[in-house]
Amino acid sequence: MSYRLKTNSKEYFINTTYQRLDDKKYILTGDSAFVYNGISVSGIYYPDLLTNGDLGYMQIHGRVSYCFVQYEINYRDYVSPMKDAPNILVPTPERAIVENIKTDLEFIDEGYFVDSLERFTWEKRYSYDKLIEVAEFFCVEKDIIDYWLEECEGFNSY
Repeated sequence: MSYRLKTNSKEYFINTTYQRLDDKKYILTGDSAFVYNGISVSGIYYPDLLTNGDLGYMQIHGRVSYCFVQYEINYRDYVSPMKDAPNILVPTPERAIVENIKTDLEFIDEGYFVDSLERFTWEKRYSYDKLIEVAEFFCVEKDIIDYWLEECEGFNSY
């Protein structure tokens, strides 16, 4: 039985079904990465996990929305293990932004993406230089980052 938790907090992720995942590594992606980093208030209920493996059994049972990718996933840089589920890696907000851009917003609604990006730019921890550093590391051009930053200027979802 599923129930709603406050989805813009870490409590949401801690109380989901991570214990049922195997020992492979996964990375939060899409809006899940933004919710866990506290920069999204969307109504997602199941985590989006970036993986090279098949999570079909979990998706069939409504436990996760997974994003299967065939490219090589970097499980080392700009991530940290989730406190209560160390095989789930949480990207930094910068990596979450860059990864969503790199995948052409395939795993997130554009409105949620722009709203989360705007929320992040309001925070004290936001650094344009750090965002560009991560973008360069993942081969995303500065012009593309700048485009999305311009898109979020003046965006108001309230």
